Amino acid sequence: YLSRYLRLYPAYALGTLSFLLLDWFASAFFNSSQVESFSAWRKLFALPPTANNLLLAIWAVFCNLTIFLQDLGGIIAVRDHQAILTVNRSPTEIYAWSLTLLNVSWSLGVELLFYLLAPFLVHRSKLQLLLLALLGFTLKIYAIVHIGNDLPYRMFPFVVSDFLLGMLAYKMRFTLINSLGKHTPLICYCLMFALTTALPVGLAKWAYSLLAIGVTTFIVPVLFDLSKRSKLDNRIGEASYPFYLFHLLAIALIHFTLTKHGNITNTYMISACNVLLTLIFAYLV
Repeated sequence: YLSRYLRLYPAYALGTLSFLLLDWFASAFFNSSQVESFSAWRKLFALPPTANNLLLAIWAVFCNLTIFLQDLGGIIAVRDHQAILTVNRSPTEIYAWSLTLLNVSWSLGVELLFYLLAPFLVHRSKLQLLLLALLGFTLKIYAIVHIGNDLPYRMFPFVVSDFLLGMLAYKMRFTLINSLGKHTPLICYCLMFALTTALPVGLAKWAYSLLAIGVTTFIVPVLFDLSKRSKLDNRIGEASYPFYLFHLLAIALIHFTLTKHGNITNTYMISACNVLLTLIFAYLV
């Protein structure tokens, strides 16, 4: 667990520092009111010094320093100058996730929380993991029905079933790999393509989420077994994490230079520049 955390943290710290420098540059030399994170922190410091507001400040500092608990931003709102916990974070005077410099890292916090539970789950039987996953899905579906926003797809209690299915898939990987005979790899590649590019329109968010989880549980062990000896695949896997962390920084820089100040609006050019700059960041990291 500690090894995984130490592998994640350096790139996270570098990404956070990069966003901090970018926000400072935009705030110092251009229009500071348009820098969302700085604006959110100024609003936080302007709140009355109550216990709730102090806890909000502690949470924000802790999240930025450690990665943990960033998903809690989904249930934090500020109303009447007081921080509160609520499943409906809108309206709010401060968007809690704006207090985190690297917004996409909320998913890393969820991942790390699961790693804390992993030692207690790794020796569970397949049946026990399946029952726990079904219990988690029951909680997720209840949240989808009664909460109705994005929390069932983001917060730790509602996505723990996804991780449990991943553990179950690992334990059953040899069965899954041979489940459809010699056609298994082709079917899995087709399913992956359909999942990422060719799903029919009109699916509700909850339907797509459950379908994606179910399909991914089946195909990932197969695709991993096919590609685990590929050096190219290993390099892509290693680059995916910094790519994920730094893509928003690339988008912000491209928007700032090309769109806002260069008046370039060609979607294909902007997209290509975003991908290229993100690849450069991922390579350097």
